Amino acid sequence: MNFYDTNLQYLMSDMLVYSYDFGPIKEAIKNIFEEISTIPFELVVIVIAKAPTIESPLIQRFCEEGKLKSFQKKEVCVKIKEAIKGALSNELESSLNRFSKIKKCSKIKVKSNFSEFRVKISVHRLHSFSPKLLFAVINHFNVDPLGYCDEVETIVSVARTEESNLEPVFKEKLPKLPAVESKKFVSLEDKESVLDFFRCPEVKEILFSHFFPRGLENDRMRTEITYDALRGDVVAQKRRKVLLPSGEYENLHDAITPYITHEKFLQIVDINNILGFYPSVRTAKTQEIVTAIIDIDVSSFLRTSFSPSIIWNLVISLTEEIVKNLTTFLRLPTPLVVFSGSRGVHITYRLAADSVNSDFNYVNYSELYLLPSQKSLVKNKNSLIHSKFTFVRSLMQAILLYTAQNIPRERIPKTITERLGITRIMDLFTLSVFSRNKIGVLLDTSSNNSSVFRVFSIHPTTGLVSIPLLDPKTKKIRTELKNYTNLKEASKPETITKNLKAGIKEMYYQFPPEITRDHIRYLLRPDTLLPTLSIIVRFSDRWATERSPWSMKFWLEMYQLNNFYDYLIAKMLSLERSDRKIGISYQEIVELIDKSKVKTKKFAREVIDDYFFRNLSFKALKARLDAFHDLDFYASFKFTDLAALPPERFERLFSNFRERNLFFRKFTSFFNATLVLLGQYSREESRITPNARQSLELLSKRARLLNEKVNLLKLAKEKEKKLMVKKDFVQISCLFNLLSKFLQEVIGRAK
Repeated sequence: MNFYDTNLQYLMSDMLVYSYDFGPIKEAIKNIFEEISTIPFELVVIVIAKAPTIESPLIQRFCEEGKLKSFQKKEVCVKIKEAIKGALSNELESSLNRFSKIKKCSKIKVKSNFSEFRVKISVHRLHSFSPKLLFAVINHFNVDPLGYCDEVETIVSVARTEESNLEPVFKEKLPKLPAVESKKFVSLEDKESVLDFFRCPEVKEILFSHFFPRGLENDRMRTEITYDALRGDVVAQKRRKVLLPSGEYENLHDAITPYITHEKFLQIVDINNILGFYPSVRTAKTQEIVTAIIDIDVSSFLRTSFSPSIIWNLVISLTEEIVKNLTTFLRLPTPLVVFSGSRGVHITYRLAADSVNSDFNYVNYSELYLLPSQKSLVKNKNSLIHSKFTFVRSLMQAILLYTAQNIPRERIPKTITERLGITRIMDLFTLSVFSRNKIGVLLDTSSNNSSVFRVFSIHPTTGLVSIPLLDPKTKKIRTELKNYTNLKEASKPETITKNLKAGIKEMYYQFPPEITRDHIRYLLRPDTLLPTLSIIVRFSDRWATERSPWSMKFWLEMYQLNNFYDYLIAKMLSLERSDRKIGISYQEIVELIDKSKVKTKKFAREVIDDYFFRNLSFKALKARLDAFHDLDFYASFKFTDLAALPPERFERLFSNFRERNLFFRKFTSFFNATLVLLGQYSREESRITPNARQSLELLSKRARLLNEKVNLLKLAKEKEKKLMVKKDFVQISCLFNLLSKFLQEVIGRAK
């Protein structure tokens, strides 16, 4: 993006000084439900927005003020229309279809001809909707870019019965109001109260602990800093450069040094009308990532549909589940949990200097080599094995996906699950702002892409301060802050100023704990986050939460199996028998096996013991682990392939080159798995049933000869069938049936 494009963006931001009030629509819907004795059969709402032209009053006003040049008018109009079209996306319908009570009860159409935008919302079976929920559907299209439009007209029609026609009951042009009147936000009028907050020396100390995450003495590791600049007629806007008392402009992270006095800090805040500070996750000079962050953000649809207390209960429940998974399942220290200032939460960690680094020119490759799609990851220079920021973001996404998969239903407020008709809890969450789910809870990690996050600053719309939520002693969310009314009172700037002046500081002096390289290694084990991270790599963060329950279960079990055996083989290859810490490695492997969910883990444990205590060679160990993997693969995902081969299929397999080779490949897997299992079972004769023993006796007589023929026949082309006679093929097929019978019995015991 060049300077000209950036300048246009700032200009368009300044032009967004109006918004439309959808309040009349809300009142009309409320009256419909109150005045009509029976709930109408169908309700249709049409919103018509007329896009601005070069002759529009808004464009003319900015031209007269000298802010908009004549040659820019046409381009600005085009960009405004693109912004409106992009904001009025029709992805709400697919989002609503996730919930049974309102699924297929609504139909939404969005039409655009670049001069007029028309949204039509048709809702039937209105008994599934409350007036508040219905208005939330309509209010979803009350997007900020509508403020550019010359006018917005709304028509509300109802059909009282299935046979009757639609009758207009409300038709009106919505009132166009200055943004300062229609929305509550902190403006220049509140500057003095903002300065009162920053006058507390403790506020500067807390902020600087985030600006310099490795300490004031380590100035080289200071972060990039963005700030909110107060405006008079619009919400505060983000800026990076500040005007210094000397009259020069400079980046904020260059202007703020470790030794800047409180008076000079206040001068910078005052001159630039600073409302809040946003440190970056990366350092300004070295471009290193120093912070990992999770942002829980509730959609406007849910905020409109439910009361603030219900939404806050949802956020608290979700936060507690994430923290529980972080501390118990993943063995990380308790993170810093901060109120966002609105209705969300930020969960943050510091990253130790060695936690994310480049191994062989790749990011933490010694832990990431087991991920799928390695070729694509290597080619994509923005993938998690090339970019430290993408790596940290993907890791945080894996934590959130795991939580969304496993959060108990009872942790979600009953009002939300019943009113929306939620059947699968994961439908309530999304990991990407680009997801088709526009009405759920966004578990956002995009700030890890070298972006910023608010710390101990005033929120530009609510006027509340982002304060820590945890008790500094118990590391649990403070009970009083679980109540949204108490939270609003506790996070007011004047309340915080009063506490700081009274010496009540401990609750505010909380900072993110560190994640080390050992923590990262544990997170990327197959019994923790590696399978979940594999799903994100396989499907991307946008589509990971879109999987059906069956698909999610299939891929998770698949990656659990593949990751388990691949990790185990790689771990054993890296061990030295003479290493003094071999006992620690053994305990780690045993713990991994015990926690694993694969069906053949008890067989894996036996061969691991053979390697450690009976001098089993690595080559033999790998052969046995590969056999167990194949056995578990067929048991979990292709159990039907273990069925006996009926005689009528012999002829077709014999004559079809492709099917014959597939059959031989499967036979080889069964054959190798059986040989390995025979060695394992031979130690304990009681573990072999008479039927299995009979199969194995026949196998021992014919195995070597038949295996040699299989190796020859796998190489045979269609024209070289003379290498094979039907008698041999029939014997192989019969042996395959014996093997399948034996393996089915073994799998049954393993389960």
